Amino acid sequence: FFFFNDTATTEIYTEQIVGSVRCVQETVIKDANFVPGAGASEMALSTRLESYANTVHGLEQYSINKYAKSFEIIPRILIENAGLNANTLLSTLYSANQGDKTAGIDVESGEITDSSKLVIYDHLRTKIMAINLATDAALTVLRVDQIIVAKPAGGPKPRDNKGWDNDCLLYTSPSPRDRQKSRMPSSA
Repeated sequence: FFFFNDTATTEIYTEQIVGSVRCVQETVIKDANFVPGAGASEMALSTRLESYANTVHGLEQYSINKYAKSFEIIPRILIENAGLNANTLLSTLYSANQGDKTAGIDVESGEITDSSKLVIYDHLRTKIMAINLATDAALTVLRVDQIIVAKPAGGPKPRDNKGWDNDCLLYTSPSPRDRQKSRMPSSA
């Protein structure tokens, strides 16, 4: 619990905590499916996607590999937030998850352990919704980028507005040549 000097603030935070617990409880009652936590499910998705990417060629293979790499962000963040070396532990986690293993990060000991032994699980429905949301966000950015790239560069050319910034310059008297031109009658 949080301890504050202000009773109103304590009440607000207590209500938020109770509300969050109630939401988690309702979610678990509706769908009681869980997947291994501690970064294990993300690494499993990453390794499976990379093996699938090896079956396709060209730009699709590149896209699938990059999408697979994006799942390594969650374990990396877990490792870095625990104050551990992300480069060494991430490669150890990657090799520990080859096959049907569910190795996760024990942030207390800094070791790679089977997530079922750690008793850390993630709610499946929440994980699917998070992956779908992140994928949709990435696709939206790519679509906008395609629109920007597809639009021809340049656009309309600016008008030739001679003297448009004359009001910014200090006023100078016209040259004698300009005075003569202004006195001459124009021929139509």
